[in-house]
Amino acid sequence: MMAKLYFVASRDRIHVYLPRNLKQALPCQPDLILPLPKSEQSQRISGYIDPRHPHSVNHMILGNFGELEILLMACDDGDVIAFYTNQFQATLENPSRASRVCDANDIKPFFHENVGITAWGLAIHQRSRLIAVSSNHREVVIFAMVS
Repeated sequence: MMAKLYFVASRDRIHVYLPRNLKQALPCQPDLILPLPKSEQSQRISGYIDPRHPHSVNHMILGNFGELEILLMACDDGDVIAFYTNQFQATLENPSRASRVCDANDIKPFFHENVGITAWGLAIHQRSRLIAVSSNHREVVIFAMVS
């Protein structure tokens, strides 16, 4: 059985915490820090939360996607990124990991798209494997995963 993980977004990084005991106590420092990858398109789009530090996470949700759980996030530069949560678990269980900060090869997103402007709202449809994203374009973009 997989341990419960807690995720916190901080600007363009995801902090992952693993509870330490039956009371679900969290450590003071994250067990893992994941810098988020940036798409080519996002580098041409300014952030709206803080233009000096674009790529901040606006919205983040956990949900089932088919048979697996995912972490899905929307960024203020239009990037929409999704990770399978079992990748975080596998990385945390790896005893050879010396650093808390991941590099680009540790955990890779299975989904990374850009909607052209700040992304906000997120929805996941488990059975149909759909991801819906709203943005400042005043539209909803639906992404369908093909098996």
